[in-house]
Amino acid sequence: MRHYLDHAATSPMRPVAREAYVEALATFGNPSSVHATGRAANGALETAREELAALIGAHPTEVVFTSGATEAANSTVHGLWAERPEGRVLHSTIEHHAVLEPLAALTDRGAQISALPVTRTGVLDLDEAARQLSPGRGPVCLVAVQSANNETGAIQPVPELAPLVERTQAPLVVDAAQSIGHVPWTFRDSGATVAFASAHKWGGPGGVGVMLARRVDGAVPARRAQMAPLLRGGGQERGLRAGTVNVAGAVAAVAALREAEDSIGAEVPRLRALASHLADALAGMPGVTVTGPPVGTGRLPGIVSAVVEAAPSEAMLFLLDGAGVDASNGAACNAGVVQPSHVVEAMGFGGAAAGSALRISMGWTTSQEDVDALLHALPHAIERARASRR
Repeated sequence: MRHYLDHAATSPMRPVAREAYVEALATFGNPSSVHATGRAANGALETAREELAALIGAHPTEVVFTSGATEAANSTVHGLWAERPEGRVLHSTIEHHAVLEPLAALTDRGAQISALPVTRTGVLDLDEAARQLSPGRGPVCLVAVQSANNETGAIQPVPELAPLVERTQAPLVVDAAQSIGHVPWTFRDSGATVAFASAHKWGGPGGVGVMLARRVDGAVPARRAQMAPLLRGGGQERGLRAGTVNVAGAVAAVAALREAEDSIGAEVPRLRALASHLADALAGMPGVTVTGPPVGTGRLPGIVSAVVEAAPSEAMLFLLDGAGVDASNGAACNAGVVQPSHVVEAMGFGGAAAGSALRISMGWTTSQEDVDALLHALPHAIERARASRR
């Protein structure tokens, strides 16, 4: 029996999403076609758009369907910068590689990129952010910060950051991939100019994502998303993302999100109890340091992270895999190669600790049995991983 504890990488597809997907496959027309079959597909797509908007506090015209958060991140970074390339681009040091890599690519085009530090618990240093955003530091063209970190689960102070960014008239980009469907979160209240997420994080299908691009917000120009499209072609999705939209995927994504949102009230305390038990057990193991904020309101309910002294991540994960436990050391976006955690390094733990990171992420399928299986297998995995370095 496998014990899946890698929900932050991808969460198993919910049965309600599978059923909705199969049913929606019967609506096969291109939603851009003008004939009756195309109009039927467009009707299904627009219904999904309206329902998703209602679930996450957005206007339907702000919802842009994509192939996932990575595409949306690239579209957002390149698209916003192309509209206003003057000034500095600021980002937190713990952003996902889907944000860091396109930001790095902008340096080849002359962008001035600056990183905002985080505290020892992996939370954005608001005092330093305020200094970087002060008028005396020069113009800012873009700020990118996660809503919650994918490795530590640390919830970021985006509501407190948003007014600081707003004063600079720069757009605020928020990676909400780990928040939507897991904790209460709405686009309307986020302060973001653009936010994005992937459906597979909340139990929807892979290859489906959403980019939320604010249309208007009173008289605040910076809160309106003005961005050039990354993908050009047929002008679909408000002209921000060309290409035929995956109608069945969008329908299934909404079905999964509806169930996820409806269960947040029960899931948050359930997962938090499992996380508390796990964190306490890890903290009691020799040489293991639990990272991120304490289990509670400042942390996503399903993520527990740690660094294990002198135990290489790759060895630990291999040994846990052999014991039937699926875990990770962080983001699962490095072509299957286990790399040191840049998040752990950004928190000040050093390079050795970054190579000994462990992330346990729980979700809607996780049970006490899964956690117990991990805790049974982990001491032996740590011992053997440490021995591999001698």
